[in-house]
Amino acid sequence: MNVSHTVLIKIGRAAALLGSVAVSGLLGGCALQAPFGAAIVDQTSPIAAEVAAKAEASQAFPQFTDIPPAPADLRPVKAWGKAAADSEGARDQLMAETADQTWTLNATDRFVEAAALDAGPDLGAGVSTTAATEAFAAEIRRRATPPPSPR
Repeated sequence: MNVSHTVLIKIGRAAALLGSVAVSGLLGGCALQAPFGAAIVDQTSPIAAEVAAKAEASQAFPQFTDIPPAPADLRPVKAWGKAAADSEGARDQLMAETADQTWTLNATDRFVEAAALDAGPDLGAGVSTTAATEAFAAEIRRRATPPPSPR
């Protein structure tokens, strides 16, 4: 593609001009709406009188001097880190002191066998085989076949 440098510059300038015209048009449309002007209030509304009174009332707006100063009695940042380290140290000490009392769920075979005996015989084991399943499925398909249509 052989395009001269000047043609590309002209295209860029035209695109920039077109973009600025589009943005100006959009912003101009916003300016016509007058968002901070007097609002039209439906006079049949039950709160029309209250809205008009609030709109006309002179109100004091907050100033930057109204922002309170930062509190001086806060914990320093390094003290937060020390408190976190102390908490982790207390956790580690507690884990070490209670390690011999910690229980796990290992070696539960005896419990499983006792529970199986209490539950009774396993009636479903070994009953279903692939051949039995296929025979059952074939029977269900045979029964589900619709009857021939009367002609």
